[in-house]
Amino acid sequence: MPKSRRAKVVHLTQVAKKTRENKDKLFQNIRDAVPEYQNCFVFSVDNMRNNHLKDVRRELSDSRLFFGKTKLMAKALGQSPEEA
Repeated sequence: MPKSRRAKVVHLTQVAKKTRENKDKLFQNIRDAVPEYQNCFVFSVDNMRNNHLKDVRRELSDSRLFFGKTKLMAKALGQSPEEA
């Protein structure tokens, strides 16, 4: 039987909220990684199949991938050239 390709419903009652410490740690990790790498790419992975994401991870194995909220990443990268 083929796998269903519909977007599955996630019940928010079963998902633990991210704490402020987790967000601060992600923010700092992004800030620390910016000087190490020459390029930065931002893309969305909404409803992406796991095999496609595994292919992306394999192709970018020498890179660093961060997954998080858009606003948090924008703040960490700097919203203007002066902040970056």
